[in-house]
Amino acid sequence: MKWLLYTTYIPAILWMLVISVFSGTGGEQSSGLSLRVTEGIVEVIDAINVFHSFTEEESDDLTEALHGPVRKLAHMAEYAVLFMLLAVPMMITFRGKDIRKIFIAAIIICICYASVDEIHQLFTEGREGKITDVMIDTVGALFGLVIVFCINKFAHRKIESKCEK
Repeated sequence: MKWLLYTTYIPAILWMLVISVFSGTGGEQSSGLSLRVTEGIVEVIDAINVFHSFTEEESDDLTEALHGPVRKLAHMAEYAVLFMLLAVPMMITFRGKDIRKIFIAAIIICICYASVDEIHQLFTEGREGKITDVMIDTVGALFGLVIVFCINKFAHRKIESKCEK
């Protein structure tokens, strides 16, 4: 039955592969994808804004202003998800152990993977590996930690309140 426990790590491994695929895409293709996402965000903002429709120039300016932050938020989101996909199976595998140690181990794995990912980008045409991206990825993983921590606390409170009844 122990093998069943290890299958809980499959989503994390698959997510790591997704991150690697994104990192392996060339600079132009990667930038084009994030630009299309940014343009979609600007279209949504324009559609919500009932008082004023953007001119083409305003739309282009906003797209240019948001493109960098959208790329960095994507980094953070990737690693928030990775942290959650690692921490939950680790909490199951090491049930009853100090949760802080589990979270630290998951953060260390995320930092190591982010570092390897940036090294991978050094060998990808049109991409560059940046230590700042590792830091941004780490912030994303820490955000994932906060989410898992809050959900864990909420779940424990629910369980404790049911046990008291």
